[in-house]
Amino acid sequence: MATKKIPILRIVPMTGRPSYRAIGRVFGQKATDIALADLTKDQVAKLKADPWLSVTEAQVDEIVPDETAQPGDAVGANGAAGGAAKQ
Repeated sequence: MATKKIPILRIVPMTGRPSYRAIGRVFGQKATDIALADLTKDQVAKLKADPWLSVTEAQVDEIVPDETAQPGDAVGANGAAGGAAKQ
């Protein structure tokens, strides 16, 4: 599997409360990463303007399938090639 960098917003509420609501989402006390592609320009602007949020732009690795992989080459949840269970 290959990886690619995707731009995100890392959002941390600074309220001291268990959760905080903004742009129709609930943010817990820990950092929440949202891909910029999943947000509108208006939502990004609202998050950055919110005085109760710490908003940082960052990039994270996203796993992407190899273009050379064949459909039967996938490794199943149990680690067996092709998703077949080992007996």
